[in-house]
Order: sequence, then structure tokens, then C-alpha cells
Amino acid sequence: MTHDIRRSIMLCEAINLIEGLIKVPPKLEQSVLSLLNMHLLWMLRDKAGKAYPEHRKAVIAHAKALGVSLPKSKWVKPAKGFIVEQLPLDVSDLPATYAKLTPKHKGFFVVLDYGHMNLQGGEDTGAYYSDRPKKDGSGSNSLIVIHMEKLRGVPEFPTRRSPEEVPYILDVIAEHVHHELQHMIQYVLLAPVDKQQIDHLPDYKEHKTGYYASQVEYDPQIGSAVAEFVEHWHILSDYHKQGQMRGGLNLSKSIKQFVGMAPTSLGTGFALSRFFRALRQSDDRQRYRTAIKKFVIGVGEQLKP
Repeated sequence: MTHDIRRSIMLCEAINLIEGLIKVPPKLEQSVLSLLNMHLLWMLRDKAGKAYPEHRKAVIAHAKALGVSLPKSKWVKPAKGFIVEQLPLDVSDLPATYAKLTPKHKGFFVVLDYGHMNLQGGEDTGAYYSDRPKKDGSGSNSLIVIHMEKLRGVPEFPTRRSPEEVPYILDVIAEHVHHELQHMIQYVLLAPVDKQQIDHLPDYKEHKTGYYASQVEYDPQIGSAVAEFVEHWHILSDYHKQGQMRGGLNLSKSIKQFVGMAPTSLGTGFALSRFFRALRQSDDRQRYRTAIKKFVIGVGEQLKP
């Protein structure tokens, strides 16, 4: 962990903030990512006589690096523009702090949408839908939907994306999966004991300030902000190493700009995120300050050498 990150965390601890984001079961997350990696391999089927072997190698290599296994079953063509897979809701590998919580569902569905579903409008890249389980507890209508055609890099894959871009595309997919799985943990594990976890502000559906400031989006949006910041930081770091940027990169200053604790200027590479702008505009300053600490810790974890 870098000196700048440590210093930022110490600053947050000095004002007595709470740390920790909603955890997602690692095995569960890997099961979903396995399906999505297989989706990309399916996209690499022979197109106009071109099999894209280097793209395929890159997908398999990156999945292996992340510890994600690929299904052995043959991938089939999407029926009616989407694929539905049912998975068990296994939360056994969550931290001990979750041990006393029992999920209200035993299973859920993963839906990979290829641009033919109308469950969500606008620019949504994913969604979580909760419903009551069956009487025997064997399953539910609980859905995680990933709108593949709206994820950055996926619509152009592989024809306009190089093999070197595969890790970036897979990381984008992984971030969206993690976000929606956090929502599922909120609904099926945390909400039964803390209904505030799924509170919505009146204008939540408008995707403006009320959306980002709603409690249901709090931890998932912090996680997404961490992923967005780290992705951009790596890009700028590469530009800097190649001599394509003037001046140096300052992690502490970049974090402060991203969360709204320092002004931004043209060419710095970081601007105030929509999520932190919404929190800063809300009346609850403590939630804003707590989000900053959770964000800083998350960035520190991602940028560990």
C-alpha cells in the first residue's frame, strides 16, 4: 500500500469513520464470472472465417489469472436474445461477521441480455430484481441481469478490440457483476435484519441525485467508484510512463479531486464523480465522509503492489 494511501486512511481514521463495504461470496462471484467469460468465448466463434485465436487465449489466460474456471459444457446460441442460468445462493464463504445471517432465497437466476430485453431502460448496464422464494425455499424469481450490449468494450468485441484489451473488458464486466451481487446480498441477507439497506429516495428512478444518494446504492456505488478510479489511474499511469502526460501523478490529490475534497482543473485526469457529487449535495455529511473512507480503503486494496 503506497504512502499516499496510508496517509489518506490515517486522515479518515482521525475523524472516526466506519470502514468496510458489503461483502460478496467469492465462490458465488466466480460462478457468475465463469458464465460471463464463457459468453466472451462464445462471441469468438468463427465469424466470416476468422476464429480469433489470440483473443481466445487472452480470455482464458485472464480468467485463469483471476482464479475463474470456465464451464466445461458447450455454450449455446442465445435464445430470443438472452441466456438464463440458475445458480445456488451459497454464502458459506462470507466473513464471520455474516455468519448469523440466513439468506431468504436458496437460488437465483443470472440473465445475460443481448439487447433484446426491456426490463430496464436508459443507460443501465445491469439490474437486480428481488422476489419472494417458493414455498419450499428451493428457488425464487430473484434475478441478476447484465445488459451485455451496454458494457464498455463488449459491443465492439472482438472485431474492433485487440487481444491486449481483453483484460480491460473482463475487468469492466467483473465490476458490474460485483455491483449487482452486492445488491443481492443487501436484499436477501441484510435487509431482513436491517430494512434501511434497501431504502430509496423519492426520485431514485430518475438516476439523478436521489439515485446516487439512496441507501440501496450506497455500498454498491462506492465499489463501482473504486473500480472506476483504479481503472482510470492505471490508464493515466501508462500514459505517464510513455511520456504522453505533462507533470507527475499524485495519488492523494487525485483521490481528493475524485471525491470532491479538492478542486479539479483541465488536464488533471480526474473530476468529481457523480456519486460523490450527489452525496456532497445531500444533507447527511456523515454519510459523505464515511463513503470517502470506504472509497480510500477500497482504492488501497486495489492498488496494493
